[in-house]
Amino acid sequence: SLLNRQNGLCAICLGPSGERALAADHDHITGQPRALLCLMCNTMLGMAQDNPNRLRDGAVYLEQFSGLYP
Repeated sequence: SLLNRQNGLCAICLGPSGERALAADHDHITGQPRALLCLMCNTMLGMAQDNPNRLRDGAVYLEQFSGLYP
């Protein structure tokens, strides 16, 4: 049902899964399922240890030191 609800797209980047299936993401503390994610987005959350502050700080860093985003 998540796949249908998300129209087959990653819940974060809204991209298609590509050749790999979307991964079922879950809260590592409660074990509760959250959404389906592509490999890149699922890996991003895992590497950030599900810490939203680390992800926000990373976004600020990219905005300050990257020419990609004004």
